[in-house]
Formats: sequence, structure tokens, C-alpha cells
Amino acid sequence: MAEIRKRTPGARGAILMLVVLVAVIAVLSRWVLMELAEWIESEPAKVGTRIYAYVWVLLLLGTPGLIAATYFWKVAQRTVRSEEYPPPGQFVLRDTPVLHGVAATQRARRLQIVAVLFVVIFVGIPIAFGVVASRIIS
Repeated sequence: MAEIRKRTPGARGAILMLVVLVAVIAVLSRWVLMELAEWIESEPAKVGTRIYAYVWVLLLLGTPGLIAATYFWKVAQRTVRSEEYPPPGQFVLRDTPVLHGVAATQRARRLQIVAVLFVVIFVGIPIAFGVVASRIIS
């Protein structure tokens, strides 16, 4: 019979709080971006310099994605070291079968791929936006 890692007490409440926090950040981010877009359009002569402010705000709003990428990367490292997924001491939302050996390492590599994709998305999109916007302006 497979080993089962029992769920962490209070996990559902913590996840619910995280979901609410992410929803609030998403709503505020949309509002900030809309206000910033209006500010950029308000003075056409200053669009060039204001676009860079917009790019910095996009980078700032991408910070939670970078935090998630760091979390995934660290979980993957702990999984590779322990050769168990979820690694010992890991926060578990529900009772989870433990993977060992090659299966755990493969899961860790997938988590690392997700972490790299998060970094590419949350850093690449604002930079690409800035490059495209600067070419349109000039």
C-alpha cells in the first residue's frame, strides 16, 4: 500500500485566505493599470516617458508571480534532495500519496519548468510591452 501524507491542519483556511488575497490583488491591479493608461493618454507629448512608468508598474504587479516561481523552485529542490514528493514537512492541502525515486524527481522537474515559465511570463511580458511601445512611439 502506498504511503499517504496527511493533510496539514488548517490548510483549507490558509488556501481560502490566499485565494481572497489574490482576487483582491487582481482587482486592484486592473484598476491601477486602467488609471495608469488614462494618465499616459492624458498628455500625448509625455507618452514616451510615461510608457516606462507603465512597464515598471507591470513588473511590480508581476511580483506575486515571481514569488510563486520561487516557491515552486524551492519545493522542487527539496523534492530532488529527499527523493519524495511531497517532500517531508511540506504543506499538504489534502491526503496525498507520496511519490518516491524517479517519479518524485520527474515531478520536481515539472515544477522547475513551471517556475521558469512563471519567470519568463512575469518578466518577459512587461519588457516586451516596453520594447513594442518604444518602437511605436519613435
